[in-house]
Amino acid sequence: MRYKDYLAAEYIKVEDILHFKDERVLKQKELICEFKTTLITFSLNIVGPYKVFDLTVKTFYEGLIKIKEELEIEKFKILKEVIEKRKAGYQAYLVVDGNEIEIKKILLQIEERFPLGRLFDIDVLDKNGKKVSRSYYSMPYRKCLLCDRDAYECSRGRTHSVEELVEKEIEIMSEYFENKYSNILSNLTLKALLFEVNTTPKPGLVDLCNNGSHTDLDVYLFQNSAISLEPFFKEFVLFGINNGGLKLDSLFNNLRKLGKNAEYRMFKVTNNINTHKGAIFIFAITLAALGWMYSNKIRYSRKKLVETISNLSKDCLLDFENITLNNELSHGQEIYKKYNVRGIRGEAITGFDIIVNDIINYFEEQLECCYFNDSGVKTLLKIISKIDDTNIISRSDFNSLEYYKKLIKKSFDNNDNLIDLAKELDVEFMEKRISAGGSADLLALVYFIYFLETDQSLNLFRINS
Repeated sequence: MRYKDYLAAEYIKVEDILHFKDERVLKQKELICEFKTTLITFSLNIVGPYKVFDLTVKTFYEGLIKIKEELEIEKFKILKEVIEKRKAGYQAYLVVDGNEIEIKKILLQIEERFPLGRLFDIDVLDKNGKKVSRSYYSMPYRKCLLCDRDAYECSRGRTHSVEELVEKEIEIMSEYFENKYSNILSNLTLKALLFEVNTTPKPGLVDLCNNGSHTDLDVYLFQNSAISLEPFFKEFVLFGINNGGLKLDSLFNNLRKLGKNAEYRMFKVTNNINTHKGAIFIFAITLAALGWMYSNKIRYSRKKLVETISNLSKDCLLDFENITLNNELSHGQEIYKKYNVRGIRGEAITGFDIIVNDIINYFEEQLECCYFNDSGVKTLLKIISKIDDTNIISRSDFNSLEYYKKLIKKSFDNNDNLIDLAKELDVEFMEKRISAGGSADLLALVYFIYFLETDQSLNLFRINS
């Protein structure tokens, strides 16, 4: 059972719980006496002698955010907010300018409909300190977590063991946050891919100005493809979470099966045109790594992400074993056999180190002085100059790749106008039918890492209890 985190929390004695309740009563009286208006108190219903651990801290803040959002939507003004952190639990007090009956009705909907609501203890007191009862709205008593009986009756009769109830509470919290985390990362991945295709100009690539070196692609096909893949991005994260108890180097083959399912979906949507095969490979590994880190409570850092991706990707180099030019090869395998260039697999085995620990820093520096689009264009050129893009090789040759890498590096060294360079290369690439598709996929990874580190919806997952 998922009991380990619960038992790792601090043991709370009965007298501590009683003291916690006494403190709440005194604080309620104090705030009502001061403001003489509606007061909301919020805490969690957690069974047993262990109250404060990672999941309960997240659940408390998630509930508080939800309550404040609903009050804001209904135009109720919060006059004062107090949060108290005790070993017997966290407690929030919200002094609200508004009618207690209307406010109670809003909060009842949270308790009844919000996925975590059954664990919430939300009281509404009027200006005289009288609690507004559920019975005012003819609402039944709250039901037991494990059966349809009255929760109070089950509690009084000790119908269920503490262990059973705690297991159910942990299941509710775990599933909620696993789904929320995977949904957020899936959304950020989609956002990164949409931002990448809109970045303009990009040498030989589909953007808002033209279709680059591609006669069968356009912006709308890329957008449709990316949107169709979003459910698979969530699956990649959940794969990492659900396999958190296994070693990373044992997961790659099963993850590859999920990646093939995503590719199948892409080809169905695009009528067999490759829009995101490289991106699927990159994000399957990256998202699964982040899910595995989440499951193992490894605090996010760029260093840890690189390490995790690298360990997860070890088996991808097996693709280069026992191949000959007579085998049925992928473009990546064919180029490896001819030029000993590992391409995106080689980047994965390093944990995409050059992206996570180098390129993203350049992108962030550019954001301080440039618009997002121009920062992305410059970053794309930086990527082309630093990696072995097998798309460029397959559409030209290895010498051409080296030539363009040196050309771009020289422009960086000379502080040339990089946007003008991108436009010039776009024309040249289109004439020669060259496309830097591998670099574009890594630009999407740059965007994703930036969003991952700055998106406020992930703040809850950065809480250290």
